[in-house]
Amino acid sequence: MKKLIALAALGAFAVGASPAFAADHPQQTRMKDCNVKAKGKKGDERKQFMSSCLSGKDAAKGAETDAAVKKVSVQKKSP
Repeated sequence: MKKLIALAALGAFAVGASPAFAADHPQQTRMKDCNVKAKGKKGDERKQFMSSCLSGKDAAKGAETDAAVKKVSVQKKSP
């Protein structure tokens, strides 16, 4: 009888707890999206991008700024 009660309690806990684990929270969704968009970026560039993306700032502006900075730095390196 005790085994049956324990099994029933365990089953009720498993059914009640599973939706909480399955639901994605907005922060988790944002992290996944930003991670996908950050492919190919490394180091400080990735850090800055992830910071702006996760904070909700316009990621397109960040990408444009990164491209402009790269263009300027390449022009400075050229002889």
